[in-house]
Amino acid sequence: MTQDIINNLKLEFQAQAEPGYRERVGQMFNLKVDHYYGVRLPVIRKIAGKYFPELRDMDIAECLALCNDLLAAKMFEFKVTAYQWVGKSHKDLKPEHLEMFDHWLETYTYDWADCDDLCSRVLGVFFLRYPDQAFVCRQWAASNNMWKRRAAAVSLIKPLAKNLLLELALQIADTLLQDPEDLVLKGYGWMLKEASKSNPDEVYAFVTDRAGLMPRTAYRYALEKYPDELRAQALQLGRKKEGSKL
Repeated sequence: MTQDIINNLKLEFQAQAEPGYRERVGQMFNLKVDHYYGVRLPVIRKIAGKYFPELRDMDIAECLALCNDLLAAKMFEFKVTAYQWVGKSHKDLKPEHLEMFDHWLETYTYDWADCDDLCSRVLGVFFLRYPDQAFVCRQWAASNNMWKRRAAAVSLIKPLAKNLLLELALQIADTLLQDPEDLVLKGYGWMLKEASKSNPDEVYAFVTDRAGLMPRTAYRYALEKYPDELRAQALQLGRKKEGSKL
């Protein structure tokens, strides 16, 4: 049955692929698209939703095994499908499943699109359910794998939207403060921006205390939600401490 589902998904994705679309996506978003059929994201999600009812008789172990098989095929459309299905099954997830998600992050993440879909659809939802498991992000933030470092921040965005895990998020930001990868800087800047919605004073103090040390990419991202006056003050402080234009 599971192989039938995979085969049917493949046929649908191949049928819905648009000539030239994956190349345009690669150019627009700076992505490697060798593992893309070339299906638009809303269409992928619609097809994934169409086949999800076929999983209703599976237990969570069978569901995760099927999703693992999809990921092993290494096609972007299969990844989106797998992460969507796991997210929809979040009530059946257990703490021990984090080991599998860590493996997925390590093995099947090739670019920021892979990373962010896994973080938003699976890891963020998982950490909302099991906040104590989110401390693995400390390990990810120290990893040599840049996608694990980005995930250490981006996977906390959903919990932060519920005003959870602020202290951990600030620790992660400190670990990643001067990361050499621009996409990691953007990732933790995005995380701080989300945290600032519920904890504006704490995040503002954190960011301005590191003015001149925090790279301008992360600094600007983190300040995006502040009123113009406060943002201008922070940017002026950053220019003064850095000695160059932010």
